[in-house]
Amino acid sequence: MEYQTLQYLVYMFVGLSIVLMILGIVFLSQRVTLTQKAEMYFDEVLILRKELGTLQMKYNEALLLGTTNELTKLPNKSGMESITRPLFGMLHREELECLSIVAIDLKGLKWVNDNIGHNDGDRYICAAAEVLQNTIREADVVGHHSGDEFVIVFTDTVREGIEVFMERALKNLTSLELGFPEEVQVGFRYGIATAMTGDADRRTYWSLYGLADDECNEVRKREGSSR
Repeated sequence: MEYQTLQYLVYMFVGLSIVLMILGIVFLSQRVTLTQKAEMYFDEVLILRKELGTLQMKYNEALLLGTTNELTKLPNKSGMESITRPLFGMLHREELECLSIVAIDLKGLKWVNDNIGHNDGDRYICAAAEVLQNTIREADVVGHHSGDEFVIVFTDTVREGIEVFMERALKNLTSLELGFPEEVQVGFRYGIATAMTGDADRRTYWSLYGLADDECNEVRKREGSSR
């Protein structure tokens, strides 16, 4: 009887050992599978993050190209409109006393392009862009709409102060040794428009720029030059 009981216990122990062994194998296989799946998902997440990073970079590049001039790297029309939007908001809230826009027309560019070449025309444009940037204050913004059209936004600066900056920039530009023939009249003409607090008709970039550009065109007419 004792022998049979002992034999029964042995069989039972062996059976339980086999069951535990099978369960262990199943558990380990599932654990390996879960680990593999986790590693696979982790790799997919890394790939997705890399792809998202690439897309974000391309988006930023596209955004930059859409708001800057390709040649001068200055803000273009869209860029200037975006930059000045909060400034007009500050003017509306009376956080600024005035906001001024200067429309600038580079002289002689068409002649340079037609008679010397567009490479020299581009060199002239880049030289003007550098002069304008180096002449203004840090708080002011230079933009390049296209071709010979530049623009500067001045904050809290009246016409007399702006004219001092512009004449200094003109002197700096005309003093450059660009190697052009005497026929080229290096320089620029400009027009100024200012919006004061409460000027309801001058609360957008384009409304104020239009007034400055009109004045610039009047200067061109008085000079008797189309470009």
